[in-house]
Amino acid sequence: MKTQGKAYTIMFTTIISFVFVAVLAAAYYSMKPLITTNADSFKMRAILNAMNIPYKDNTDAVAVFRKSVKTFLLKDVSHYSAFKNEVQILAMEKTGDGLWGKITLVVAVDPLNRKLAGIDVISHSETPGLGGRIDEAWFKAQYQDEAIPGNNVIAMRPPGTGDLDKTNGGVDAITGASRTSEAMHSIVDRAIADLISIAAEAKAQEGTP
Repeated sequence: MKTQGKAYTIMFTTIISFVFVAVLAAAYYSMKPLITTNADSFKMRAILNAMNIPYKDNTDAVAVFRKSVKTFLLKDVSHYSAFKNEVQILAMEKTGDGLWGKITLVVAVDPLNRKLAGIDVISHSETPGLGGRIDEAWFKAQYQDEAIPGNNVIAMRPPGTGDLDKTNGGVDAITGASRTSEAMHSIVDRAIADLISIAAEAKAQEGTP
């Protein structure tokens, strides 16, 4: 009887596990198109936010993105271009190492006027209330319209409540999150260098007979 009881338990557990896995798999595949659509919509909003291009809601964001933003590949990396007030804005995704994992941003620049259009955060695993504050509006607002210094490096200043001086080429770090702040500094500066270089190359090609 004990052997039969164990066999029954094993068989019952196996069947139940199989049923749950099958249900979860079916749910995932049925929801996969929606998951993909939501992920695409989220990325479009992040790109528009970084480029400082307004939209009304999620549906409008998709329409604005498709109308205003062009995607192009350079070295198998997606870049984005849009015109705002007849000025070209360039953007790209950039990833770097944070404290607990990868941080992925969208960084956008106005190469003509040598300033950042802005940034937005696509993903991170930083500590809530500390490094996780990179996703807060006050922190991201520091980058919007910030002047890009001649060396293409935005200075990361000591922790504060947010440096909103758009002419000094610097932003405040986050209190208690030096590693995350340094990661943001590195990611943003690498993206700026890449985007400024792309703009310079395009300008040089325009002047080539």
